[in-house]
Amino acid sequence: GRVQTVALRFTVEREKEIKKFESTPFYKGNGIFESVEAKLTAKGTEKYEKKFTLQLFDGEYSYTQTTITKELVPELQKDISSDSFIVSDLDVRSNNRVPPAPYITSTLQQDAARKFGYSSKQTMSLAQNLYEKGLITYHRTDSINLSEKFIPQAHAYIKKTYGDKYISTTQRVFKTSTKKAQEAHEAIRPTDLNEDLANHSGLTNRHKNLYDLIFKRALASQMSDAEIKNMTITIEGKKGYTFKAYQDQVMFEGFLVLYPYEERKITFNKEKGDPIKLDSLTFEEAQTQPPPRYSEASLIRTLEKKGIGRPSTYAPIISTILLRNYVEKQEGRFHPTSLGDAVSDYLSGAFENLFEVEFTSEMEDKLDLVATEKSDMVKILKDFYGPLAKNLAVEEKKEGHIDVQEATDEKCPDSDHPLVIRYSKFGKFYACSDYPNCKYTRNFVEKVNIKCPKCDDGDIIVRFTKKKKRFYGCSNYPKCDFAAWKLNEIESADKAK
Repeated sequence: GRVQTVALRFTVEREKEIKKFESTPFYKGNGIFESVEAKLTAKGTEKYEKKFTLQLFDGEYSYTQTTITKELVPELQKDISSDSFIVSDLDVRSNNRVPPAPYITSTLQQDAARKFGYSSKQTMSLAQNLYEKGLITYHRTDSINLSEKFIPQAHAYIKKTYGDKYISTTQRVFKTSTKKAQEAHEAIRPTDLNEDLANHSGLTNRHKNLYDLIFKRALASQMSDAEIKNMTITIEGKKGYTFKAYQDQVMFEGFLVLYPYEERKITFNKEKGDPIKLDSLTFEEAQTQPPPRYSEASLIRTLEKKGIGRPSTYAPIISTILLRNYVEKQEGRFHPTSLGDAVSDYLSGAFENLFEVEFTSEMEDKLDLVATEKSDMVKILKDFYGPLAKNLAVEEKKEGHIDVQEATDEKCPDSDHPLVIRYSKFGKFYACSDYPNCKYTRNFVEKVNIKCPKCDDGDIIVRFTKKKKRFYGCSNYPKCDFAAWKLNEIESADKAK
């Protein structure tokens, strides 16, 4: 509960930060110079793009916006279009891209969520199956080290499949970025690089997707760097306007041979000092964006960064706050419910120290010291329980209750009292505000103001699978079986029709 409440608080505080954020319109200038797209960056010493940083509950959030307003656009359009330009600078550099470290529990959960949309609980279930079949090493780990037995096997596989030049010339040593990493087990890797999954029954495409992630990540960690050539093109006008363009090209793919990447080439063939013609100039309106809501991947990354929880607890933490209706997942992002808001605000207000991020992180440290017999358990319990007991005594004397119901503009058909939205373990439902005198209830149906593209009659409503995964369906089900995971899939179906 101590860790779950902090995880919930991250989502609640983020929602407050999003509501507080005021989006501001601004414009970005882009020029096409003889087929090269470049961004307007400055006039003389004055840079158009400014960086702003906000202090959030979980750390800093930075965003950029330009000083170009709607009123300034016509003036800039006219002034720049009549200017003449030269290539004022060419900066060409070669950089090595180092492969990422092998997976630990948190990074596997994050990548599986990002690439396949798997929940952390689902990822752990699939990994457990793979582990039980002897296909991967133990999947609850915070170590990025690989066993000495695996490394020569990986080098032999790389040499046979790709050639000598794809083998890392130095022994890679990865440093963990996880606070309080215990590193009791090695990183997650395949147990045998030559194993054929076809020899194992009961494996679904989801198992194969996850195994492929683990296989490539472990193998990539022992491969050579990718060599990438980067070119920064600076274009300046006589009036002082500066544009910048960027091009890059993979010179040697190295570990990238395992991953699909966009083939790009440096096509710019002018020299420094050469004149260059502006073919077109456009200004695009944009808005400053609030900090994003948490996805499973970003919430796990934050918990890991703050030293909260363990590899084995990330999935249960997220599953619990979802199952208890403290948060809802919409389009892959967490939205706190009114129940989650009320619980988080009450606990963080009434037990301020107990649910601070620092307290939770420090408690992990203290528990580790007890486990290694470097600290006295009884003293830690006394130091913790003394202030808590006083806090509990104060809260127990307070009257009232936490209001977690949502008001509606509907009237109860039985008593004419206002209907409210309440929560059960099955989710939201409508109830009479005069309960227990009136026990009227009705299922809660969330509409999204879109007509069904299949039958044209039903409304698109939010539904849930047995595992509480959100999807969109037709209100005329079972007569109409239209269903979609995302709103943009409904829009695409409507256009196709």
